[in-house]
Amino acid sequence: MGVVGMALSAQIDGRRQSGAPTMLRDASRTDIQPKPFEFGNVVTSFVVSAALVLLIGMALFGTWVTQRSTDAILQHSAHSAAMFMDSAIEPLVQELATEPQLSPKSVEAIDSLLTHKAISKKLSGIVIWRRDGVVAYARNRDQIGTAQPVTRELESALDGKVEIEQIRTSFPPSDSHPSNAQGAYKIYSPMHQLGTNDVIAVAGYVEPPHELDNLLSKGRRDTWVVVVIFTLLIFSLTFNLIHHASEMIKEQNRNLRDRYDAQVGLNAQNTLLQNQLQDAHQKGIEINEDFLRRISADLHDGPAQFLALALLRVDDIAPATAGSGSPSPGTMRSLKALETVRSATASALQEIRSISTGLALPELQDHAPADAIGAAVNSFVAATQTDVVCNLAGLPDTLPMPWTVCLFRFVQEGLSNGLRHANGLGLEVRSSRCDGQLVVEICDRGPGFDPREGCSKARLGLVGLRHRIEVLGGQFEIISKPGEGTTIRLVIPAKALHL
Repeated sequence: MGVVGMALSAQIDGRRQSGAPTMLRDASRTDIQPKPFEFGNVVTSFVVSAALVLLIGMALFGTWVTQRSTDAILQHSAHSAAMFMDSAIEPLVQELATEPQLSPKSVEAIDSLLTHKAISKKLSGIVIWRRDGVVAYARNRDQIGTAQPVTRELESALDGKVEIEQIRTSFPPSDSHPSNAQGAYKIYSPMHQLGTNDVIAVAGYVEPPHELDNLLSKGRRDTWVVVVIFTLLIFSLTFNLIHHASEMIKEQNRNLRDRYDAQVGLNAQNTLLQNQLQDAHQKGIEINEDFLRRISADLHDGPAQFLALALLRVDDIAPATAGSGSPSPGTMRSLKALETVRSATASALQEIRSISTGLALPELQDHAPADAIGAAVNSFVAATQTDVVCNLAGLPDTLPMPWTVCLFRFVQEGLSNGLRHANGLGLEVRSSRCDGQLVVEICDRGPGFDPREGCSKARLGLVGLRHRIEVLGGQFEIISKPGEGTTIRLVIPAKALHL
């Protein structure tokens, strides 16, 4: 880019070192807004879900615990009554171990025991069955000796277990089912032979429901109170955890939004800087090209004219110096010197004209990239009489003006570099599309070199070419090995092809 381009680059580098916002990879994406996170809805949904789960769990757990506590209370009540039966009734039925029925004396003793007010109130409807299910004792003497169906509870008691069941239906008044028996609890207590675990009979009796129901109600109530308190405690802990986590997330979200807003501001500044930088690059290129155009005009109108005039004067002096006769040795030396001056002046004039032509940029406005490449190739061929093979494909119809000028200078410098270092051997210009990008390459079959030396003073033109390309956002690459020729590659990004 020359003096102006270098100055612009230094200005941008200075801005970066001074702490000003630097360019982002994609500063144009400032319109992307983060999706707002609805914390209230999330927390509410989570709390409602947790409450439902806890309520369902409380209902299931409370029901299970209540049932277990109810069973425990019933079993405790049944075993308490069974202990009384073991201590009071069991000694009076020992003869059933050897006899099929109780003696009148035993029956009378049992009747006498059951006449106590406290016992009759606590226990009613006592019936004693033998192991075969035949009634051995009942207040109603007509039932003695009768067989009754062996129920599950009676069978379990005959196996030595205390059983209890609640009477759900009404029965005609009897010893086994008193008139107030509905809702009462019937207990089956095994009677053992003293000193052994052998069951010789089963005593069944009815316990009024009031006291036991009150005990069960209290147990159920206490159980549900504990379950509810435990559930509320878990819910409170869960809610506190959720609330705390929600506040932390809200704080992080506020910080994230602040950082996002700051980033949006930086993106806006970077977009402005990017636009200003692009404008500065384009203006720098225009100034640089205008500067080169003026140098070309000055060379053409100044030194080139003087050299042409000097060449004409030398041509006028030569015939006068030669004379009409045979020239003397001194004259011959003068003529040779004049010829040397004439040849050097002609070469200098040709070189200045070539430099002037190379510095001047042809009219490229509204020209296609193919025309810019063609102009550079045709100018090179006309000036050097060197063959150049062109294989062009994938070129767009138009390019931004800075890129068109850059493409022209790339081909111009690449061909000149190939002529200078490869003697113009195997020069080729080719283009193609790769991943949406435009790739332009200039190849030669010269001796090649080590690309790490590409920034040396001997190849300063490549350094300027790289800088010109990279400031526009393109890529410049040198591919070369000693003895294998050289390829220089220009990659124009896809976004530049769609502007």
